[in-house]
This record gives sequence, structure tokens and C-alpha cells, in this order.
Amino acid sequence: VSKPFSVAMSHSPGTSDSGFYGCYLLQSEASPNVGYIGFTVNPRRRIRQHNGELNAGGAHRTKRHRPWKMLLVCYGFSSQVQALQFEWTWQHPRLSRLTREGLASIGKGLTKRGRQRTNNVHDDLALVIGMLHLPPWSRMPLVLNVLEPGIASAVETKVAEFR
Repeated sequence: VSKPFSVAMSHSPGTSDSGFYGCYLLQSEASPNVGYIGFTVNPRRRIRQHNGELNAGGAHRTKRHRPWKMLLVCYGFSSQVQALQFEWTWQHPRLSRLTREGLASIGKGLTKRGRQRTNNVHDDLALVIGMLHLPPWSRMPLVLNVLEPGIASAVETKVAEFR
């Protein structure tokens, strides 16, 4: 059985390299159940934008619940389009045809209007690991870089559950 992705442990999210496309999971330090999923070409700069250290950038949704810490970065996508598609699917697993059946047990489901309910950080963590075991991502040389030592055991447990 081939390993669909590799897990790396690091305290550094890395810097921008030409051709780096990554998706990341943030956790609010003020409200630990609140998370944010995003895309970046430069993780160090992006976390500074979310925390308001840089004037430009940062998602509107992350103005509240500051400060944020980056829990993990998934990278190794061959194009920006691939990474953005992965980000959208991670944010909307119930709406994507790639994940709505295979990962239906993770998260909170849809509202009566067919919109996706908000997941917590633990659901987002389980979703990304589950997604990495599904095609097309299981065929890509993706790396899940865990930046927070405190979630390393949770990541290993979730990886083992999908094997």
C-alpha cells in the first residue's frame, strides 16, 4: 500500500519559493475552536497578514478572534489552480462531489437552505487528512507540514484511522 502523502514536523511554515502553492489551517488563540482555511504562496507573510502585523492582506473573517497560529500547511501542488481547488473543497466538503460522500461523517453537514455549516478545527483537521486519502490528491506528491507540536499526536491518530 503506497502512502498517499507524507507528514512533516516543523516549527517553521517556510518562505515563498517560486512555485510554492499551499493550503493552511489556522486556529484562533483567543477562541481555540475557531479555525480558518486558506491558500498561500508565502506562509510566513500570510500569518502576519492574518494577525494584522502587515497592513495589506488578511481575510476579513480573521479580523476577529486574533491572534491566530498556523497549525499546518499542505503543499506540493503543481499549480495554483490545483491548490485553490483543494482549498475550496476543504472549505466546502459537503458541496464538492469529490468529498461529499466519502467524508460525509466528518463535520456538521448542511443547513436547510443547502449551505454548509461551520466546522471546528478538529473537523477541519480530520477533513484534510481524509481528503489526502482520496483521488485526485492521493495521487499527488503532497506534504502535510504540521507546525504545532501539540496536534502531532492527533494528526498521527487521524492518519492511522484512514489506513
